[in-house]
Amino acid sequence: MMRSRLVAGATALGLLAGCTAGNLYMYPPEIAEHYLITMGESPRPYVSKGFVQITAKGANLAGFLTVVDADLQKMFGELLIPEIEKAGADGLVNLDFKETQHPTATKVIFAILFLIPLPTSVEITGELVEFESEDLGMAVPDEPANRR
Repeated sequence: MMRSRLVAGATALGLLAGCTAGNLYMYPPEIAEHYLITMGESPRPYVSKGFVQITAKGANLAGFLTVVDADLQKMFGELLIPEIEKAGADGLVNLDFKETQHPTATKVIFAILFLIPLPTSVEITGELVEFESEDLGMAVPDEPANRR
């Protein structure tokens, strides 16, 4: 009797503690043609135009029904690109992002309680950059003649 309860409890915990699915977003090719967005450094020399941090908050009702959307697609398409354009930047380097990923057990608990919205959020940070021109056109100053 005790053993069957332990097995049932372990099975229930195993089912409720499933892995969280990730969120994938590939920004459209027309954005990739106009802006460099990378988690690393730029392959070209650049001038920093400052740093950006954007946070989007949302909520899911019953753990699964999106009431207010906060995901990577909204973050890139609706929030990040306008910030890059507003700054007059050519792209974003050293991109870092965090997205709330709730485990299945948490979603199930919120689905049972139904009236409590499950908060979600996405945060992006990075450095806005403007590329230096290929030909800097900088003249090298003449060195003064040796004086004796």
